[in-house]
Amino acid sequence: MSNVVDRFCQRAIQLNKRIVLPESADDRVLQAAAEIAAKKYARVVLLGDVDAVNNQAKKIGVNLAGVEIVDHLKTPSREKFTDALYEKRKAKGMTREEADKIICQSMYYAAYMVGDGQADGMVSGSISPTADTVRAAIFGIGTAKGVKTISSCSVMVTPVTDIGANGTVIFADTGVVPEPTVEQL
Repeated sequence: MSNVVDRFCQRAIQLNKRIVLPESADDRVLQAAAEIAAKKYARVVLLGDVDAVNNQAKKIGVNLAGVEIVDHLKTPSREKFTDALYEKRKAKGMTREEADKIICQSMYYAAYMVGDGQADGMVSGSISPTADTVRAAIFGIGTAKGVKTISSCSVMVTPVTDIGANGTVIFADTGVVPEPTVEQL
C-alpha cells in the first residue's frame, strides 16, 4: 500500500466514523463492509432487509460481524425523512406519497441519515450512476450556506513516483462538473 493510502487508513481508524453503505444488494459492498469493520476503519451501516443481507453474506462466505444492518423501510426515521423531503419539495409539486417513495430508496435514505447526523458519511455508486448518488446527496445533505456548486475528486496512486506527489495524483471534478465555468474553476 502507498504512504498516502496508509495515512488515510490510519486516520480513518482514529476518527472511528459511522459510514452508511446503501447498496447492500452488491456482493462487493458486503465484502467491503466486512473488511472495513474487521480493520476498524469505520463503524459500518448497511441498509436493507436484515434477513436478505445476512443470507446473501452467508451465501458468499462473508462474515458481517461488527456491521450494523438497518432495514430503512422499517425505521422511525423513515417518517422523519419523508416529512423533511416533502417540506423541501412540496412547493415544486411533490406529494407526501412521492416523498415517501423516494425516501424508501436506500440511496436517499442514506443521504438523509448523513444530513440528520445519524451517519458521518456514505459511500455509494457501486451499482448506481454518479448522478443518482449526487442527487441523493443534494436532497439529503445539501451544500454549505453560500455554496452553489458541488464538486468531486479522485485520488490515483501510481507506482510512477516522478509524477504528482510521489506518484499520488488528485483529479478534480471528473464526474460532477465536467465543463466548469471560470467561477467554478
